[in-house]
Amino acid sequence: MNQKLEKIIIDRSYRRELRFELSSYGVDELSLFPDLDGLSKHVNWFIENISYWTGEIDEELESLTE
Repeated sequence: MNQKLEKIIIDRSYRRELRFELSSYGVDELSLFPDLDGLSKHVNWFIENISYWTGEIDEELESLTE
């Protein structure tokens, strides 16, 4: 069996956006580490970025009422 290890380098400018994209697919600290540490890291990350989520929800609500 021939297995290869591939290294993917993610540009620093894209890392934050990638975390949001992965989170929308359910890939976050909590799903990767389903313990209290993973939960606390996920909750902290979510609270630190609450403006991202509230802005997204506001846009969806506005599009529904138009």
